[in-house]
Amino acid sequence: MANATGHMIAGGVAGAAMLIHHRRKEDTKAGVGEILVAITIGATFGILADKLEPPTSPNHREFFHSVIFAAIAGWQIYNQSNNESTTANSSLLLKMIGVAYGSHLLLDAATPMGLPLL
Repeated sequence: MANATGHMIAGGVAGAAMLIHHRRKEDTKAGVGEILVAITIGATFGILADKLEPPTSPNHREFFHSVIFAAIAGWQIYNQSNNESTTANSSLLLKMIGVAYGSHLLLDAATPMGLPLL
């Protein structure tokens, strides 16, 4: 099971990867400062699930660690980030948040406890 440090690292990598992917699609390069911000955003949202539902026991995973929450959040992020009224920077931020939070759930899903459906 990943600990807080593992979730922060995975979230930071996911956030930076999303930024770099986004910049490549724009045919531009991400700057060092941008990458550091993306890592910080990713690390923050990579541990959010455990801030909402602290890991005080092996059975701490409830709604914010569930498959249903992941589906709802993913759907909302997809819709909002593709909404024509959403700015490019806001869309990128939403995607970084989504992949960082998703990295947490993927790491937890790979444990023997897995994730609850709801």
